[in-house]
Amino acid sequence: MKIAISSDGEMSTHLGRCKEFIIFNINENKIVNNEVLKNPVYGNHKPGVLPKFLISQKVNVVITGAAGPQAIELLESAGVEVKFANGKIQELVNQYLEGKLGKGENICSH
Repeated sequence: MKIAISSDGEMSTHLGRCKEFIIFNINENKIVNNEVLKNPVYGNHKPGVLPKFLISQKVNVVITGAAGPQAIELLESAGVEVKFANGKIQELVNQYLEGKLGKGENICSH
């Protein structure tokens, strides 16, 4: 399983505007490793590009502060679970793995 977290060095408040994604590789409910991938459209956000990028990375879960409705629809229609949260990245991954991270509230207004 792969969990993607939107990041600006710490948890990013919006999927489309983050600088990077931290991708956690999970095996048997434990973090095996992680990698940092640059947001391919950072500073030049284009609707629909990031969901396709994350899907191409074979991500199963996205945790972010907020996301637009098109991004959510594209991710969920591809079977990617979307969670909204704010906090320390490692703690959010651990909460997800422990089944303690709810769907959360999308604070995006567009």
